[in-house]
Amino acid sequence: IMPDNAERVGARALAAAIDRKLDGWLALAADLVLDRDDSLDQLGDVERDGIRVTTFNPRSTGMLRTLSALDEHARAWKPDWVVGCSDAWYGWIAERLEQHTGARLAIDAYDNYEAYMPWNLPLHWRWRRAVHAADLVTAAGPQLAARLEGHRRGRRAVEIVPMAADSNFAPQDRAAARATLGLPADAPLVGYFGGWTATRGSHVLLDAFAALRARVPD
Repeated sequence: IMPDNAERVGARALAAAIDRKLDGWLALAADLVLDRDDSLDQLGDVERDGIRVTTFNPRSTGMLRTLSALDEHARAWKPDWVVGCSDAWYGWIAERLEQHTGARLAIDAYDNYEAYMPWNLPLHWRWRRAVHAADLVTAAGPQLAARLEGHRRGRRAVEIVPMAADSNFAPQDRAAARATLGLPADAPLVGYFGGWTATRGSHVLLDAFAALRARVPD
């Protein structure tokens, strides 16, 4: 189960990690996407880079209908693996699908999701149960792996899959890119890419922008 922002290693890299850790036995196609963007409702099935993607939108159909549709889709597809990544919600939904289909379960984490909503204890409990139940758990770094190990207790050790750039990314000519975006050719620029919420401390970046502008007005 991959969200629309499954940005860390991508389906191919995660599939390669699973293949490597499980002695080459792999039959995986990550093709279920939960999305909260209404503009994707009409996408249906999309195939890109040899991966078929089916989009489900719980925002427009409701969570119960979405779960029912996921169950139906997964039973028809009969996956060997279900992969939950990028958020605690996808972890417990992936475990649910694993139980309904008999597939093996992999959980990938790039952050401590329990810190996002510390008050949501039922979600954290489901996330920990999914981490414990998974046949394979991967984490972005050793500190996160050690934290997840606390939920494994006698299960297979957590594997580390470091953060990685999209293999399709290639640097472009800076001057041409600035011209395309209508940005000044020579001015120093500072950018931010990521979620913009108070929980991420976005105000710190705004304060830094203000301090930098005071020092470098141009």
